[in-house]
Amino acid sequence: MSDLDIAQVEAEVERRLQHGLCLECGSPGAKEASFMRVMSFLVFTRFRRWSALLCPPCIARHGTRELAISCTLGWWGIPWGLMTFGAIFINGRSLLRSTAFGRFAALLLVGLVGFGVFSIGQRAGRSAGERREAEGRGDLVSVGVEREFRQAERLLEAGRTEDAIRHLEIAERGAPRSATIQQLLGFAHLQLGAAGKSRAHLERALRNGAADDYTLEMLASACQFSNDLPAARRYLRTLIDRGTSEVEIHERYQGLCRSTGDLDDARALYRQRLAQSPTSAEARYLDGLLIDDSAARAAAMRQAIGFDGGMRAARVELVRALLELRDFDAAEAACQQLDAAGPVEQPGPILPAEVAVARGDLSLALARVEAALAGAADDIVVRMQRACILGWQERFDDACREYERLIAAPEIPPVWVFQARAQLVDCLLQRGDTEQALARCRELRSDVPNAAPWQVLTVRALAGRALWYRGELDAALRELESCPDGAFGGGITLDEAILARSLILLQRGDRDAAMELLRSLAARGDDQFVEERLAARFLLGGLGPDEYLAAARRSSVFYDNDAWFHIGVRHQLDGDPEAARAAYQRSLEVTIGRNHPAAIVRDRLAELGERK
Repeated sequence: MSDLDIAQVEAEVERRLQHGLCLECGSPGAKEASFMRVMSFLVFTRFRRWSALLCPPCIARHGTRELAISCTLGWWGIPWGLMTFGAIFINGRSLLRSTAFGRFAALLLVGLVGFGVFSIGQRAGRSAGERREAEGRGDLVSVGVEREFRQAERLLEAGRTEDAIRHLEIAERGAPRSATIQQLLGFAHLQLGAAGKSRAHLERALRNGAADDYTLEMLASACQFSNDLPAARRYLRTLIDRGTSEVEIHERYQGLCRSTGDLDDARALYRQRLAQSPTSAEARYLDGLLIDDSAARAAAMRQAIGFDGGMRAARVELVRALLELRDFDAAEAACQQLDAAGPVEQPGPILPAEVAVARGDLSLALARVEAALAGAADDIVVRMQRACILGWQERFDDACREYERLIAAPEIPPVWVFQARAQLVDCLLQRGDTEQALARCRELRSDVPNAAPWQVLTVRALAGRALWYRGELDAALRELESCPDGAFGGGITLDEAILARSLILLQRGDRDAAMELLRSLAARGDDQFVEERLAARFLLGGLGPDEYLAAARRSSVFYDNDAWFHIGVRHQLDGDPEAARAAYQRSLEVTIGRNHPAAIVRDRLAELGERK
């Protein structure tokens, strides 16, 4: 790239930053988003972290890509599968801003975190040299302490985390200053979703001499999941001040700067990296991720591939850009080129299935997932993807059976089990079985009495939806009102619950209260769910139906039926029953990413018929 080309690129980036345009495609309405990628290969690990001002389609594309790569490739290093924990959290947060498929990915978020930390536990054993060093520090001061510690390691490998913690606590009493024991206690508690306890143990490990980068990275993760973002920033800044060259650490720090409202530092770090390597494939790739225009972004990825044909991340990103352009044939060809390059860093069946879903060909998507399962890719992510596609096909019984198999599967981390159970409730709601869905919610509440905040919030939101669909509007409102902002670690809010409350209030006839909620949602500055904010603006009258429909389609490659449902609600508010009836009927025809079950849409149609 010539000096003139570089200057032109920098000038265009500056212009888009000043006008709030997506840095990739130039579309308005860009939002801050950050992403993280982890690839581990036994003895070495590659990390990549980046942040950008992007539009919802760009966020969806990048977040799904980075999540797929990290979840497939992030676990296989020693012991760096741990880093995948942060990648899942960061990419999942970005996905929650963008797309219906992102919603699915976000529901997998905590499950993936559990699997990642479980992998960490499996890799937590120390080599003989490391053990001797630990003993020299007084970590394992007696045969009895070491016996308890080794037993805890074996239990972690078997997935018995709570039993492992009991043995670690015995070891801790015998060696209270052991950094090694405190580290493993921190990992184990984080696996169970107890971020506060994890942080306490990891900070003790730090005070007792475990000043390695690994402990600092995990501490940052624990702080994020306990919603102490400034502390997470401090721990990552410590790594940066030590001179770490890992770009993923810088990217994660940038994401925390964004969450805490300090974007200047994040932008400075990223621009510095670009300035250091303006013609490298990696720099061109990262620069391309900031381009809002899908065609321009695809061109940037092709240029990165030209610099380094082995840069698979650029090839994956090229597929995402082509999907946004709806150039499905080119996306298929790009997938095949990715496959032809060999099995290393493969995104697995997620990407080819995603292409099929974007085409609207659910049968092909399911066939690709099932082919992967038949080819020994029987992992949790793929099976959850299969269940999701079955639900989109309205094969609810098959989808429920798939979730039940996941729940009953041996050696599944507890957080994964919870996620499968929550997905099962959602599937029951789509099937119209609200009674069974509520029963499952009650079971979840009783089985996880010490649940993490995100788990409590998930169950409340599911129960609120079930009560709404059953017609118990007051009870549904009470349940949804108990879903406050900031209940998720990292500042993620449940805007979906706010939108649901406003729709229930409209259904109950309390239009003023509904509009107040919608105004608060539309005015939010921390867009966690772009689709919900779009819906709020539309229902308030800030967008016309055609404009809203176009914006909703741009926000997601995996366009779902919510927009048509909201158009129906708007027409009802405007006193146009015929237009409302047509919109509701259209929403019944779209199944991909459906949130409102067919039963509630049919109830609206019946209500319109009665009023007529």
